[in-house]
Amino acid sequence: HAGTRANATAQLHFGDDGALAISDLVVTGEGLNVRGGLSLDGDGKIVNVSLSDVRAGANDFAMNMEPLSGDGLAVRIQGKSLDATHFFADKKKVPNAAPPGDMDAELQRPLSLSAKVDRLVFHDNVGFRDVTMAVSFAGNEKLTGFNLDAIGTGKGKISGHMEVVKGMRNLSLD
Repeated sequence: HAGTRANATAQLHFGDDGALAISDLVVTGEGLNVRGGLSLDGDGKIVNVSLSDVRAGANDFAMNMEPLSGDGLAVRIQGKSLDATHFFADKKKVPNAAPPGDMDAELQRPLSLSAKVDRLVFHDNVGFRDVTMAVSFAGNEKLTGFNLDAIGTGKGKISGHMEVVKGMRNLSLD
């Protein structure tokens, strides 16, 4: 699958200890517009990523990402639209596709994701509106937190949460 031609400009700041800060990052291309910056420490690990504008396809949001204390990443997304079809796509529709990899293979480290978007797209025209959600995983894909408030594809409100009772994770959706 071929990529899209894009242009990028940025200010690079090199630290004495090998750290790198990229500011005033602007990436533009057909159907693509990203603005923001990021910082890496001397070992090349993420210190922070702050993107004030991410527009690509159905995506239109701002994002901040930073390491969690200890290990893992915290990601915050806010904006008009977040396209999650990659996670919910119908794999049968892709002819001659390579077999899908292990979906959880990349979740070896803790992850905390929070999002507040006007629209969350799951598949074609299926999605939620007025979404506020938070999902967290411990290392090795263990779900440790889940909260969701949204308006569904019909007119109904959708709420979900997870609680741990006597060591058992209980997930509920209303």
